[in-house]
Amino acid sequence: MAVFLSRRLTYVWVVSLLHVFLIRETHSESYSSDNFEDKLGIAYEFKIHIDAGKEDCFYQYIQPSSSLYVAFQVMRGGDSQAGFAIRDPMGQFVMPYQWKAHAEYDEAAVQTPGYYSLCIDNTVSRFASKLVSLYVASFKRDEWEKYIQELT
Repeated sequence: MAVFLSRRLTYVWVVSLLHVFLIRETHSESYSSDNFEDKLGIAYEFKIHIDAGKEDCFYQYIQPSSSLYVAFQVMRGGDSQAGFAIRDPMGQFVMPYQWKAHAEYDEAAVQTPGYYSLCIDNTVSRFASKLVSLYVASFKRDEWEKYIQELT
């Protein structure tokens, strides 16, 4: 089982790096970590292993007036619950910590652009690690609607 999980996490890691590489190669002249102006949006899904007694945070840049959707689910481990919270670029909670098996956050138009932190907390668990699925999506609704109109 451990070998399968290790291979699965390696696969997720390689796919994530490939995605970043493709963005960099296709937009190399204007690529920077927070330059998403020329894109309609982003979407990522990760499977993350959180050790017992640990907390991990991940960061995503969100453009002004973009939507933000985040889904979190504990897939395996212990009591199948972990803490999950989202902070805006100013460090204020937009979704305070909740210890659940799954949670969602949806904001139609982000008012504060910048790096949002998505934190998964397993500090309450002293012995059980968790496997967590994290899905993050953000797009500019007005740009998306223009794109759809161009297609039709």
